[in-house]
Amino acid sequence: MGCISWCWNKFKVDPNWLKEVRGHLITAATLMATMAYQSILSPPGGFWQETKLAPSPSSIDPLDQHTAGEAIMDNSRDGSYGTYLVLNTIVLGTSLSTIMLAMTGFPMDNKFLTWLLVFTVYITLSCMAGAYMIAINLVSKKQISDDALIGLSIGWICICVFVMVLHLCRFLVWLGDKLLESVI
Repeated sequence: MGCISWCWNKFKVDPNWLKEVRGHLITAATLMATMAYQSILSPPGGFWQETKLAPSPSSIDPLDQHTAGEAIMDNSRDGSYGTYLVLNTIVLGTSLSTIMLAMTGFPMDNKFLTWLLVFTVYITLSCMAGAYMIAINLVSKKQISDDALIGLSIGWICICVFVMVLHLCRFLVWLGDKLLESVI
């Protein structure tokens, strides 16, 4: 418990920090939702301008067929465009959830809703980083190597785990205080 107490005192956060940054969260979440929405309207690689259909089913590879208005990268053979769409959709959903949670005016003393708000922001940022890495590989001639992607992913996960551990420690200290208050 000594380590947690030391960390708690060393990195003590003002209990009103979320009240102060609520407006900033709404602004950031609005920008993230706008980015997610815009990246669907202007996908990596753009859209096909013409329709190309096979005169007979066996004459053209099915992946080479396309219709005007479809995303060009949707024909990628590795399926990474589908992953990009899933991550982008998660970014849109979680950023809209963040906006709703922050605008509802729920009391900032409600720890569950506060942690839910923080969690949605982490999900949004993580999925946005993943979608960005996929978009780079979709449009770049020189693909990011698997080692670099693994390194970036591990680095991002380590940062997220570190921050989540700090939040978990704060939550456990708060929970311990509440349990002690109920016993006394």
